[in-house]
Amino acid sequence: MFLWRKASSYSDGAGVSDSERHLFLYGGTARLPEQIPLRAGPLTLVFEAGDLRYISLGGREIVRRIYGAVRDREWVTVPGVLSDVVICAQGDHFRVSYRSEHRDGPIDFVWAAAVEGKSDGTITFGFSGEARSTFERNRIGLCVLHPIRECAGIAATASLTSGRRVAVAFPELVAVEQPITGFSELAGLAYDVGSGPVELVFEGDAFETEDQRNWIDASFKTYSTPLSLPRPILVAGGTPIEQRVTLRVLTSRQPTISVPGAPPSVEVTTGCERARKAPLVGLGLGALQSDVEPRELELLADVRPAHIRADLSLADVAWQERLARALDVQRALGCGLEIALQVGPESGTHLDRLAKLLPSDSGVARVLVFARDRPTTTADALALVRTHLIQARPCLGPVGTGSRVDLYEFHLYPPPPADVTCWPMNPHAHASDLTSLAETPPAAAAQVRSVRFRHPRALTAITPITLRPRARASAPPSPSGHPLHRSLFGAAWTLAMAAQLTQCGADSATFYEGIADMASGAHGAFPLLHVLADVCECARGTVVPTQIEADVETTCRERDGADHGALLLARRGPAAMLLLANLSAHPRSLRIPRGFAPAAMRVLDENTVRRAVVDWSGFRHDTSSRRGTTAIELPAFATARLDGEFVDE
Repeated sequence: MFLWRKASSYSDGAGVSDSERHLFLYGGTARLPEQIPLRAGPLTLVFEAGDLRYISLGGREIVRRIYGAVRDREWVTVPGVLSDVVICAQGDHFRVSYRSEHRDGPIDFVWAAAVEGKSDGTITFGFSGEARSTFERNRIGLCVLHPIRECAGIAATASLTSGRRVAVAFPELVAVEQPITGFSELAGLAYDVGSGPVELVFEGDAFETEDQRNWIDASFKTYSTPLSLPRPILVAGGTPIEQRVTLRVLTSRQPTISVPGAPPSVEVTTGCERARKAPLVGLGLGALQSDVEPRELELLADVRPAHIRADLSLADVAWQERLARALDVQRALGCGLEIALQVGPESGTHLDRLAKLLPSDSGVARVLVFARDRPTTTADALALVRTHLIQARPCLGPVGTGSRVDLYEFHLYPPPPADVTCWPMNPHAHASDLTSLAETPPAAAAQVRSVRFRHPRALTAITPITLRPRARASAPPSPSGHPLHRSLFGAAWTLAMAAQLTQCGADSATFYEGIADMASGAHGAFPLLHVLADVCECARGTVVPTQIEADVETTCRERDGADHGALLLARRGPAAMLLLANLSAHPRSLRIPRGFAPAAMRVLDENTVRRAVVDWSGFRHDTSSRRGTTAIELPAFATARLDGEFVDE
């Protein structure tokens, strides 16, 4: 059970164990893995839990991650337990070795890593494994991630297993086809992100590259086991698997190397793009299998969402009861209603009944249509809803089609066009470690830009946005709130997602899938609910384009890689609100943007989270003066709200 009750002494640190503090920070009890900086000549990188991360040349990230993966027949990643880890780092070169064991059900696989970084800018990662049981798998071997900010749209040269070399390009928009066109049968890949040419060489299997932005991973992934092969693949006990990836720098010039030091100070600046309206932000309430408690209803009312989402499967005998609960909540909150319908061929009579049950003043924001037995909307499902529901109630909100799984399924099974294009977002498709989860928000923005470009006449609704890990196909998700949702990291990630979706022009965003994801009677309001209340308030204003700027010496990316900051600046007449988040375990110092004069601030961090959880109203009204402030330091996984106004510079 999550121990909010033991946080009464949290502000002074007395009586709180490390495991309890970790629960508050990121929803786990163990320490986060150590990030160990390494160098290979001009290359800088980080070793974390067996992986090489954020390999950079001249201050530019060239490879996001190199790692070994074991994925079962359901594409579930089986985590490895490391042992015998040896790291020998000497200035501009290093050696790393370790053993990784993967066990889950029938899977028993072990492999040894031999990693070497040389002073000439060469890194080799060797993978030598053996199956100790017979099992089915979809993938085993090395993967290389390429960062989207640096690689999207750039040219590359692919070396094929046939010996040919062909010119290719990383896609600018999120790729519809998987693997990416031209990135198949790879033996090597060379490109230049602006700091000098580099080359990757793949051995032990044919490799190919997919666009992981389809699942909001902030990377392109080069992997073994081509998707064209039949799956799952039977691995017999005793089968060896040997692979190697080599990264080489193909330039003689020596880029400037920045050595991490004090916590970086970065500046928040307002961009030259025109201001835009913030998206309508709603809350997902799922299938509403029970009544919402009065205290929970009070919290939702204070958040003031633009709408709530109710999921109705018309094959469920209790769908009318669940609709009634959704309408009760909608009326109590005074907001719109987003209805997500799952329909089948026999649903016509239920849709006729639904048309009669919806009151004339129902305030339906939109009706999202999904086929019950398919991941995306089918033409038959849409036609059924139009015939039985929309023709009877033409004044209902716009109709939406899309995916109820992810954008990949949207691309794999394209839905018919409609007024609204919708799809969900979840960061757990490929990795659930905190470092990888923190990287995902920029890929969410890439998804929206791509869909808006391809479907310019449709509104974009991202629904639902979830942080709960994906359940196996054979196991339903737990009805209780996940520890990530109760953590400060959960709040920071929520703000980062809202900021990215706002900047890219999404029309609507619906967060989470039930009250248990946001609050509970036992634990009060989760930190992320405070963030959602602030974001909903922003939706009533105009968003000012902003960005975080830093030079090579002070950039966050030099310290631990990805852009682990988030910001949202909303203007309401002369008044304005600046929301900031730190998705990193390190403190961040941010300089306030010029033209914004802060007056008051509220920080949600490990010293204030106890009050935020148990005293919703008191925390929200307790602010400190920040007049004249030019910079703010955010602790690990903290968020902050600054209220102020724009002034003439």
